[in-house]
Amino acid sequence: MAKQAELANRSQAGLAAVEQPSMARLMELAITQGEDGAKALERLAAISERAEARQCALRFADALAAFQAECPPIKKETRVGDPGGGGLSFSYRFADLDMVATTVRPCLHKHGLSYYFDEEPVGERQLRAIFVLQGHGHETRTGFTVPAEWSSGRMSAQQKVSATNTFAKRQAMVGGLGLTTTEPDTDAAPVGTVSPDHAANIHALLGETKADEPKFLAYVASMAGAEIPAVEEIPEVYYRAAVQALERKRGQA
Repeated sequence: MAKQAELANRSQAGLAAVEQPSMARLMELAITQGEDGAKALERLAAISERAEARQCALRFADALAAFQAECPPIKKETRVGDPGGGGLSFSYRFADLDMVATTVRPCLHKHGLSYYFDEEPVGERQLRAIFVLQGHGHETRTGFTVPAEWSSGRMSAQQKVSATNTFAKRQAMVGGLGLTTTEPDTDAAPVGTVSPDHAANIHALLGETKADEPKFLAYVASMAGAEIPAVEEIPEVYYRAAVQALERKRGQA
């Protein structure tokens, strides 16, 4: 009796999502096939749980659609570069992780959605950030993988880890929410080397396409007319051409 009462309680919350004729038919079949009450309740509980899960997924999808319709544009307020001194002659703006989070959080909460970040190991020198979006009894997980180590003399080990982790989280969040306005502006005219974010993106594409890095750097060097010893030394003006070359390779795979 205790088991039957427990199963009945588990079924109660999801009964409204199951059509009554289907439940009646199930009970009828259970009786005609000689099933006892506990077994029939187990089947009914499973059906009601699946129906409730479907309803939760539908409510979640509606909330995400409403969020995307109302989410304000992401402002690109982080400046990279130094157009006036310091030996650098490039400058552009992009939306960093804090700006993305600050912009989307109120609208997410309005529609009953929240998020957190998780991580999972994917190899000795790779980091995978997971953006978990949840609400209305449902959740989705969106991951983005980047190399955990780069060969850059401009950053300390701690800075490399921090930049890599932040970049992966931002890209996972952008993908999980369906945002498209957080890439750096394209109207700047940089002549310095690629930013840490751009370097991380190139490394991720190199890993994804299994491209030969020395050959890739030689290809970019042929466009730049100068030797390029590392991804971090790619001139910013050739960033898009480099990415497009890797995207073409990925499309041919």
